[in-house]
Amino acid sequence: MELRILPPERQVSCSCDVAFQFPVLIDQTGWNDRISTCLHCGQIDLVKLIIDEPHPHDVRCVGNQLETLESAVHAWLAQWPSRIQTSWAPKEVYALLPAKLICKDEATVTSAASAELTRQSKLSFRSKILKIGFPLEAPPNDNRLPMPRFAEIWRGLTISPTAELDTIIKMTATEFSVSPFSELDMYQRSEYRNEVLRLALCRERENWSRGLELIQRHQWRTDDVMHILKQLLDGLLAQDSDVLTPQGDGTIESPKKSSEPARLLEAICDVLFELRPNTKCFAPDLKSLADRIGEKDYYLKKRCLDLAGKLAIQE
Repeated sequence: MELRILPPERQVSCSCDVAFQFPVLIDQTGWNDRISTCLHCGQIDLVKLIIDEPHPHDVRCVGNQLETLESAVHAWLAQWPSRIQTSWAPKEVYALLPAKLICKDEATVTSAASAELTRQSKLSFRSKILKIGFPLEAPPNDNRLPMPRFAEIWRGLTISPTAELDTIIKMTATEFSVSPFSELDMYQRSEYRNEVLRLALCRERENWSRGLELIQRHQWRTDDVMHILKQLLDGLLAQDSDVLTPQGDGTIESPKKSSEPARLLEAICDVLFELRPNTKCFAPDLKSLADRIGEKDYYLKKRCLDLAGKLAIQE
């Protein structure tokens, strides 16, 4: 089948002015696969950027390869709102526009965008989507990027707070673009806080990593959290020092990688740093762990000692 290549400035295959082109739902800056729509005719397309790098770090888009969308996928994507963004840093300023919005001219686009920017100025991403609308039916089966991201967001919007904890927890990992939605569902659970604390004490890395990540994100500095952090550090101190030794001999066939206890210690360090000054009391434990690590892992030892020093001088 013959490839259709659009010019670098065009991501929708219609003949309308490019000023009517907008990304669908998400800021797709930096993505090589993008879903965009035209607010003049309603066309929606998936393109794959064609990249050239004539000089190191000089990355340029030289064209957009038009990808074929099945009718069911096209219909589902067409129900998501488009996104108009006026600022990226230091704070994102954007609004979502209704999926069925058709603008006869650029002035209509400006007027609609201005109205929604005002209306949505204090709304979260989730609230904006719920206000503007999104597909009610489940996503069609299409694993091409960025379709999985849209599917994740759909699941995050539709998941119930009464769902199995494991189901919700899996959606809170930072690699998922849906995590803000899942967390809101978790907040509504009567035992949410205790569930997060129990996760931090689990043996499975998938669970303790998310428990510690959520503790850090919520900035919980209460005594029960400090007690859990102390339990985790005591558990590491009670183990043989060899468990913190990197695995592998550093060759191509057997590259060095951190052990599970070492990964846990790294995650604990992240939390201790973020929860300062309440974590000052853990400086001696970190020094003890650094002594146990010795020369087996230079960087982990250095991190423990550096953090212990920062915690010790907290007021």
